[in-house]
Parts: sequence; structure tokens; C-alpha cells
Amino acid sequence: MTVQTMLYQHFQPDEHPFIERMLDLIARVEANYLLEVTDFLNPREVTILKGLVAATNLQCFSSTDYYPSEYGRVIVAPDYYCLDKADFDLALIEVTYNAKFNQLTHAQILGTLINELGIKRALLGDIFVEIGHAQVMINRQLLSYCLGTIAKIARARVKLKEIDLDQLLNLTANQQVPTDIMVSSLRVDRLIATVLSNLEIRR
Repeated sequence: MTVQTMLYQHFQPDEHPFIERMLDLIARVEANYLLEVTDFLNPREVTILKGLVAATNLQCFSSTDYYPSEYGRVIVAPDYYCLDKADFDLALIEVTYNAKFNQLTHAQILGTLINELGIKRALLGDIFVEIGHAQVMINRQLLSYCLGTIAKIARARVKLKEIDLDQLLNLTANQQVPTDIMVSSLRVDRLIATVLSNLEIRR
């Protein structure tokens, strides 16, 4: 049994193609001694990649650790690398429209971007929707193309502009963020005590 076969045993069959791509990426970083950045990954994929990198002498950094979002880009880099958040190559787009006559949904925005730009889902990050405006995380290399192409979503005329990534924090400040909690026991009283203690720490 090969090492790769043993590795795959720990994952679902539909995750094997992703793991193979990430192993290839890791091999390129080790061979070229240069960093690489992934497309946007979902939380499960980020966790898998971090686990794969942990078995090497490389480093990895996820944009989700610095910008509160579900989908993130991951930098895989040699041991000499010092993180520069600009290397995530992210851009944040604000979408505004007249909310008096329209209310855009996440699905409408996502569908328009994918179809009008002719891109795959992995080139787009999170889409945050509020009344009258939305924010879209995107691969910076697509920024100019996106700003120059999208003028209408569903029936709504829209205006797109780049805003600073720090403004993402303002939009997500009141949203619930999942938290991993380690407990010493699965007894109900222990679980409750640990959760309450964690809440006190985060206040």
C-alpha cells in the first residue's frame, strides 16, 4: 500500500481530486522554493490543506484567519517566508443599487458574476448582502474585468467599486462566527461550563 493510498483512506472519495491537486501544489513549492496561492477554498478544504502542509517543512496562511469570511485563499510558502497579506491577492467590491425597487439576493449576485464574467466559482469568495448594497470578495486579478463588465444584476442597475478590505470587518462585526472549542469531557455540565467560559473570554 502506497503512502498516497494510506492518506486517501482518511478522506471521502470525492475529496481525492482536491487532495491530489494540493499535493501537486505542495510539491511545486518544495521544488521551486516559491510561494503559491490557492483559489478560494471552503472551510473543509482549508482544513485539509493545512493538514497536508503540516506534514512538510512549509508554511501555510489562510485569508480567513485575517478577514472574517467563509471562503478563503491559502498561501503555501517556504520556511523563509514572512506573511504579507497583500500576497493573498484579494479585492473587495461594493455593489450598490436602488433598494426601493429591488432587493438582490446572494444567488442573483453569484449567478450574474459567474455567467457574465465566464469564471468558475473558486475565483469568488464570500458575498455579503444587505439592503441596498452588497460586498463581494474576489481574486484581485479579476478586479478590472469585473468593474468594467457588470452593470446589471437581475433587473437592478448596479454600481461597482473597490473598497478597502478593512471595511469587510464593519459588515461582519455583528454576524455570528463559528468557534472551535476543546472540551475535556462530553458530559453536559462540562460542555456548558466550557462554552460559558469561552464566551466570557471573548467579551
